Amino acid sequence: KEKPTMLRHVVFVLIVMFPLKALSHSPLASVNPSDGSNLRISPSSIVMKFKSPAKLIRLDLSLVNDEASSSFFKSLFDSANSELVPLEKDFLLQMGKRHEISLPLLKNGSYVASWRAMSVDGHVIKGEFSFQILEE
Repeated sequence: KEKPTMLRHVVFVLIVMFPLKALSHSPLASVNPSDGSNLRISPSSIVMKFKSPAKLIRLDLSLVNDEASSSFFKSLFDSANSELVPLEKDFLLQMGKRHEISLPLLKNGSYVASWRAMSVDGHVIKGEFSFQILEE
């Protein structure tokens, strides 16, 4: 009888674990306004849809001033180049596939949203997206 080799064990573990790893997280399926979008009017909300239920544990929306957006390195190291938009926090820690976050009236400019969520299995996932509100 042939003894299984180490390679066979590794292949077996990879085959068994790959589907479990793929199911363990709940990535963002879509966001509105979409990443990189140029809008003519202020959106009334942000809608985030996950592939499976997740809890938003943080969402920060910042208005990036023109000077910061022109210099990548400056925007990384100088937090004074952005203005945090105050958001209600009632959307946090709610389990669901769809999260809608009400927004105040936003002025023209470039916005960056940074978020962090926890999937059903406890894994923390994070990301960011941006959009612009253009002058009419």
